[in-house]
Amino acid sequence: MSTGTTASNKNILTCNTHARSSSVEKQHNSNQPLFDPNHDPILPLHHRRNSSMTSNASSIVPRTASSTSLVQLASNVSTIDGLEPLAEKQDSPLTTIANKLPYLAESQQEPIRRTLELINLTSHTSPDPSQTAPDQSPTLLLAHSWTLFFSDTSISKSTTRGHHHSHSQRDHTSLLKAAEYQSGMSQVFTGIGDVESLCASLAGFKRTIAEGVRKGNLVGPPPTTPHSAGIHSPSFRRSFASSELPGTSSDQAGPLEDSLVVPGNGLGLIAMKPGHNLHFFRVGVNPVWEDPWNAKGGRLTIATPLAALDPTFEAIVLLIAGGVLETDANRKLAGNATADGKSRALKEGGRVVGVVGSRRRGGDRIEIWLSGPTIGSPPSEEWIRIIQNVLLLEIGSPEIRSARYKKHL
Repeated sequence: MSTGTTASNKNILTCNTHARSSSVEKQHNSNQPLFDPNHDPILPLHHRRNSSMTSNASSIVPRTASSTSLVQLASNVSTIDGLEPLAEKQDSPLTTIANKLPYLAESQQEPIRRTLELINLTSHTSPDPSQTAPDQSPTLLLAHSWTLFFSDTSISKSTTRGHHHSHSQRDHTSLLKAAEYQSGMSQVFTGIGDVESLCASLAGFKRTIAEGVRKGNLVGPPPTTPHSAGIHSPSFRRSFASSELPGTSSDQAGPLEDSLVVPGNGLGLIAMKPGHNLHFFRVGVNPVWEDPWNAKGGRLTIATPLAALDPTFEAIVLLIAGGVLETDANRKLAGNATADGKSRALKEGGRVVGVVGSRRRGGDRIEIWLSGPTIGSPPSEEWIRIIQNVLLLEIGSPEIRSARYKKHL
């Protein structure tokens, strides 16, 4: 697990996904990433809380055999004749964000406005301009690199994890079960360690899901939704989007594929069928209970209705990637200050290693996976409660208040 320090220890990310569509070929090898950001900047985006970012992200193309890192790709951009491209004169990303504030909902305006104020206050502490190329914005690194997995557990049979075996047999059975479970996973993308690459990768995945729906592959309508006209018909997709997706209305109902790419509407879980899962995890941590980081950890399970599943999952992904949940919880655990006013040392009560969004016939759910601060250690009970309180402050849905923590093993 990466534990590197970043330019910003606490980031809330928001990724604007309006961009031209790009098709993605299917990857035959399930162990290879399905998507990888290209270096052609086409995707406007923004980033909030203690950090600004460039207004461009990247399109998504299939990963080739090369394992060149995304940051290396971004740093090797050049024109055909080998000259550096000329910078275009346009408004700064922060100006663009500020100009669009009046068009957002009031609940969205406040955190962005707060972030712009923080950026303005901290702008004088930015790196020396002489150390940065004049036409290239600095890369905004995340605290950790991340991987997005997709899995289909709809055809796998649920088996007990060796409760009726001896200790050695139980360990062997658990390892086999973990290997079998992980073999059914496909990497959507991996090694994402900076803000721009993360937003581009998430946007590309959403466009791919939307393109599949546009071609008639709506695989997971809710069982209670009327679909007498057929799930592949445009009229059903329009009705489904207007009734199920947040932020839509009957007066401005659009196709589901268009609603999927709207920022804040989720990563496409709403278009998947029961048994489908998305796993967003730190690089170096496998999304199985038997992983050394997870062996003594557990999961905070949030049962959520379908209409709230996708936007809630996307919000938690961005909170985790930006380090908000973990950093805020650790700071609250340590306390704001001692009696004499001096800051306390940051105390680690645990780590947020990933989040899983799952479609289930018995009820959709989101699981936030927590571990101890070191391998083989459990998270503290107080820290787990603080994690839930931070979620309530950031998202505030009633489902989070009723979330329950359970150990993996």
